[in-house]
Amino acid sequence: MGGNNEFRLESYAIDVLKQKGYQYSFGQFLQGRSFSEVLLLKDLKKFLSNPYIEQEVIYKLKNLPYDVSSANAVVWEYIQHGIWIDSIKQRIPLIDFHNPENNCFKVINQLSINTGSNTRRPDVIIYINGLPLIIFELKTPKKRSYILHQAYSQLTHTYLRDIPNIFKYALFLVISNGYSHRYGTIHNEIKHWHIWNNRYLNHFLWELFDKQILLDYIKNFIYITNQNHTNLISGKTYQSINSIINQILNNSNKEKIPIKKVNPNYESITLLKKLTNTKQLKNYSIIWFIDENDNWLNNLLSISTKYLNTYPIIAKEVLKNFNTNQIYLTNIQDYFVSPTLITNSNNLICISHKKYPSIKHNSWIIWKIKALLKFKNTNKVTYYNPHYRTFLDYLHYSFPNAIHLVEQSHKNYSKVLKILLTILKGFGYLLLFILIMAAASGAKGNYRRRSTRYRKRW
Repeated sequence: MGGNNEFRLESYAIDVLKQKGYQYSFGQFLQGRSFSEVLLLKDLKKFLSNPYIEQEVIYKLKNLPYDVSSANAVVWEYIQHGIWIDSIKQRIPLIDFHNPENNCFKVINQLSINTGSNTRRPDVIIYINGLPLIIFELKTPKKRSYILHQAYSQLTHTYLRDIPNIFKYALFLVISNGYSHRYGTIHNEIKHWHIWNNRYLNHFLWELFDKQILLDYIKNFIYITNQNHTNLISGKTYQSINSIINQILNNSNKEKIPIKKVNPNYESITLLKKLTNTKQLKNYSIIWFIDENDNWLNNLLSISTKYLNTYPIIAKEVLKNFNTNQIYLTNIQDYFVSPTLITNSNNLICISHKKYPSIKHNSWIIWKIKALLKFKNTNKVTYYNPHYRTFLDYLHYSFPNAIHLVEQSHKNYSKVLKILLTILKGFGYLLLFILIMAAASGAKGNYRRRSTRYRKRW
């Protein structure tokens, strides 16, 4: 019965993907391939449509590093930037991200693979242009948490041990029992895997596996460090970042746009990636005004240069001439030194905090005085206004034509945790003191009672 239920779930997933425009093939009926071949060479050659380069492309795709993580990073780079072909001195793309219908999306089930001693058949594999990029493991539809753990163990242990070659191309994996699902990478623990928006499999398939959304996700939202560590973005964060992009493109009044539901970690880096890859923002530069507490951002950017495909510039002062499609980091304290540097550039995105803890009240008053005197002694347009009450007001009018993104203040859970630990520690000392006093008073009372009985008996 369990096998029948798994087959029904597998058939349901395939039907949904077929409705989304995916081609379907049953793995056992595929002809012209050996069990050890994990690429669909016919689809790959059809997409390349150039017999003079296809052999070199296939050679590079098959000669990947032995380590799965390193191979994943190479395949990710090939997908992002194309494969460099020496004979023609240019990069050949493996996926057309701008025109989804130019790609071959194929769903295959029960494909027999044998690259060692055992033959394995993954439930469902998503191929794009002949590359096995997503692997599914589906289990009996039961509302039990251990079912998903069984699927996770089967993919990350059994299959990884027996058919490691296919995982060199897999960008992420999916496990589901119909009622719930998880998706993540091969080397992340299951607690770090994500749910999309709704936990049910059908919502997940309808949303993420839309062709355009899936290509957007592959292009911008699979975060990988210079050390080949990979993280994925949840569905809620994906929608939040795209909502910010849509607000930017529709923001004709240059209003401040809040950054919501994007955590200050690798999710912020994916926001930068999406900004730099958006076609309408290709000629824009980004200035991120950081604080002394933003060391995490410096550290994260330093290991994300491969992912961003650029090296962020740490600017000691706000520049007047910006390179297009470049990321600048400017410390807010440096901006206070030269507060009146202004630009009318209209291809600029400014990212700032809602509040800067390092800005004290006195320095804020001095900053306003400097700005007022500077503007009075020049013939420039006066942006100073006594009704501006926050730093963001002045920043907005110092860059009047820029797009302003404002990070919302995040709760500092480390400080809250320290306070709670201090309180618990205090309660611990108090409890210890009460126990000591109770023990002392009890011993004293027993001594008196024994002494009284002793005297009466004597």
